[in-house]
Amino acid sequence: MDRFMDRLWRLQRRRTSPGQRGQSLTEFALVLPIFMLVLLMAIDFGRIFLGWVTLNNASRIAANYAASYPDAFTGAGLPAQQADYTALVQRETSSADCTLNADASGHNPPYPTFPDGTDLGDPAQVSLACSFGLITPFLDTILGSQTVSLGSQSFFPIRTGAIGNLPGSSVPLPGAPTADFTFAPTTGTAPLTVNFTDLSTGAATWSWTFGDGGTSIQQNPTYVYAAASAT
Repeated sequence: MDRFMDRLWRLQRRRTSPGQRGQSLTEFALVLPIFMLVLLMAIDFGRIFLGWVTLNNASRIAANYAASYPDAFTGAGLPAQQADYTALVQRETSSADCTLNADASGHNPPYPTFPDGTDLGDPAQVSLACSFGLITPFLDTILGSQTVSLGSQSFFPIRTGAIGNLPGSSVPLPGAPTADFTFAPTTGTAPLTVNFTDLSTGAATWSWTFGDGGTSIQQNPTYVYAAASAT
């Protein structure tokens, strides 16, 4: 058995010469940079994809919040709701591994905008943008930069406020009715038939009382006073 193992060991030494071992190390040294480059590119792609998904989710959540509190970002604003919004967006984008870009007013994260106003049903818009620093070397020679910018935009209809842009909403509401009338004859003996003529404006219904307990809902009633005591 010992002689067999000794012969096997000698045979293995003949098969693996020093030159072959050196060639294997050279091939490994040539392949390793390419393997590392592909690995870094895969990591960058995963980071960018995760950032894109995170930005889209964050913009939808932020637009939903803005649709509930549009007054927080218009006029004098509401500082408490603005602080809640900022904390919400920062929390939702914390896993994106990038820095959000500020809006034109310097707010970071960017504040919502309301392109059509803040009436009920108008869109609340949130736009988020982010720049990723790539870890893969030499990509700037292909992309022109070692950073990649991503953006996301979401809209939600405002759920509170006045209703605007309804058909006919520009027509002013009618004013309160003004009662006026004439009657004839103005004097006479009982039984006396009196004709009433309506001169009211803005009226849609009529309710007459004639002073002796009699009533009418006609626009131009005729009434007979049976006794002279009516006033």
